[in-house]
Amino acid sequence: MKKKRWIVLLLLILSAAAAAHFLRPRYTPAERDQYTALLCHVVSNGSHDPGKDMQDVIENGNSDYALQKLDYNEAAANDALARFAKLDAAQQRDAAQSNVDCQRLLGLNVQ
Repeated sequence: MKKKRWIVLLLLILSAAAAAHFLRPRYTPAERDQYTALLCHVVSNGSHDPGKDMQDVIENGNSDYALQKLDYNEAAANDALARFAKLDAAQQRDAAQSNVDCQRLLGLNVQ
């Protein structure tokens, strides 16, 4: 009977780990960079709600005749917003002043 409990417990743990792996938000490094650059653009233009403005830019940037339409990647956007929120007030102010400084502060390689 104890062996059955251990097997059931092990299966539950493995199932939870598999579910966590597959339900984890996914985005590519290119998407991470894209949303970082987009956040910097939106913030430097004086946005009061950068999350909504980023979504508007992505979704409204699709042409009606486009064969491949971009979908808003909420996980990548939230990652960029979380990194921006971790900056202190002075860094956020600097980021809002300069797109290049914003990208540097958020860890995007600016050339």
